[in-house]
Amino acid sequence: MKAALCRYPIDRLENFDAWLAKLQRLTSDAAAAGASLLVFPEYAAMELTSFQPDDLRANLHASIADLQQWRDPFLAAHSHLATSLGITILAASFPWRQPDGSYTNRAWLCTPDGQSRFQDKIQMTRFEREQWLISGSRSLNVFDIPGARVGILICYDSEFPLLARQLTEAGASILLVPSCTDTDAGYHRVRLSCRARALEQQCFVLQAPTAG
Repeated sequence: MKAALCRYPIDRLENFDAWLAKLQRLTSDAAAAGASLLVFPEYAAMELTSFQPDDLRANLHASIADLQQWRDPFLAAHSHLATSLGITILAASFPWRQPDGSYTNRAWLCTPDGQSRFQDKIQMTRFEREQWLISGSRSLNVFDIPGARVGILICYDSEFPLLARQLTEAGASILLVPSCTDTDAGYHRVRLSCRARALEQQCFVLQAPTAG
């Protein structure tokens, strides 16, 4: 299996069509290079807020609420590309509003057969919990994709050894770690955690970070 891990640059885009063109270019390039699995970083979906007026984007909670209008087109775009290109795509995680009004940090896994399944982040950072008001999940899942069984640990989740152990004991041979950090130190903290989990569980751990 060949995997493509996207070191995603956050751009200021004019509209959804511009974002879609960027996504299509990245996924098509990965597929043309022979990748059958493509991993995007944590919270790269926040790039969609660049369509918002400056005053709305400056209000964190209002910005996240407004972002929900794009979640269905966002998911549909990844699902379409997965089926049309014949690859598995872990979409960038998205602050996903729940029926009770709370939010989770959700990453969708889209497979070539048209299925879309998700993993919510388990362990919240203080910023997510206290500033974003995003809630952690309690459920870990494993997913069968062409050629492998995978689990997903979103950024901070990779720093908790028992989460990785639970996934590998459930049969995952590859752990996908989309991450988002503001500093080089944060990036390397997650990367070192990924290396530790790979050593402990004797599995592959694939990290895709944001950049910039």
